[in-house]
Amino acid sequence: MKTFSNTLSKTVVAAIVLGALAGCGSDDVEDFIVDNAGIDVNDDGEATTAAEMVVLSLKLISEEAIACDVGNECDAGSSSIEGKIKVVADGSNWKVTSDDYIEIKSGDKEFKVDLFTDGHYVTLSPFTPPAGSTAPSVYGVTMTKSNFIADEPDSAVFYGETISTFQYDVSAGMFDSNHGGGRLTGEDNDTRTFNYNGGIVLN
Repeated sequence: MKTFSNTLSKTVVAAIVLGALAGCGSDDVEDFIVDNAGIDVNDDGEATTAAEMVVLSLKLISEEAIACDVGNECDAGSSSIEGKIKVVADGSNWKVTSDDYIEIKSGDKEFKVDLFTDGHYVTLSPFTPPAGSTAPSVYGVTMTKSNFIADEPDSAVFYGETISTFQYDVSAGMFDSNHGGGRLTGEDNDTRTFNYNGGIVLN
């Protein structure tokens, strides 16, 4: 797995976390750090690793939100994800936020996702249930531009967001390989997009 070249000291990472948790100018703190010390999105390895984190977070957050159900707050119940999930109705969609960082640990990836700063959230759009069922079997999944703080394979920061809708298949426990795309923002406010086809395809 490609590691991030523009790594952050633990002190800087702690400052990001504390600044965001203080809720005072947290967007400004995140913007400054990403712009000056974010990942190099033009490096294929770094961009692929970051995109994999975005997709992994979408999958795990979707699973937890579906298990929690709309109108509830739940502690994440998986060994791969920690944090409180809040699921509220937003018209016919579900809006997923948290009151703290969502922490994700899976394989050789360990990172945090900010879903508590205003404007940072995941949206689930339940598809019409199949005949004879009352529960949707597929959900559309999107994420607004949200801050990611990676601890492993190295300390690094970037913004991740979706630019086209992912489709989570409940029975298969995975995303449809023909839908979904995202955008990464890193150092110098550089951006790079990717598509998902069961893996990451950088643009």
